[in-house]
Amino acid sequence: MYDQIIDTSNPSPPKFIVYGEPGVGKTTLAAQARALLIDCEGGASSIKGLRRTPTLRTWPEMSTWLERIATEPPEGV
Repeated sequence: MYDQIIDTSNPSPPKFIVYGEPGVGKTTLAAQARALLIDCEGGASSIKGLRRTPTLRTWPEMSTWLERIATEPPEGV
């Protein structure tokens, strides 16, 4: 059993979902963290320095982007 202990790491950018009421700063947080915002609402265009997807309105659109990001992460993310 002890031969299965893992003592190495593979550095990678953190991944997280932020949920909250409108206006609490979710999008501003994403911009300050140099994150890639998966834009599902289309209200992020006014945030300076924010990297975001086009507005994604359907699950197939979101799924396509998520699969691509998972297999070929964009630089800086």
